[in-house]
Amino acid sequence: VFLKSDNLCLMGGEHVRRRPTLPAAHILAMHIQQLEIGAFTLTSGAYKWPKLRTIAKVVSQVHAFQETVYSFTPDLELQAYLRLRIAHLSG
Repeated sequence: VFLKSDNLCLMGGEHVRRRPTLPAAHILAMHIQQLEIGAFTLTSGAYKWPKLRTIAKVVSQVHAFQETVYSFTPDLELQAYLRLRIAHLSG
């Protein structure tokens, strides 16, 4: 379960794993969506910097997962299927 205040939730856990464990994309999307609830500015027009900073931390964690190079060979069939599904669902 992800909490709004838990901005290190994606990086926690065991540091030594035999196989990489990536968070599910829908969990990340739901977490960011939860953080986006409400306005990004105050009634005075000032930005809610703590809110923006928290979202930036989650996005930074997603980038960390994307930039990691894993030692196993990629599954090209799965990648093609995912690209097809993303294209289909995006319009």
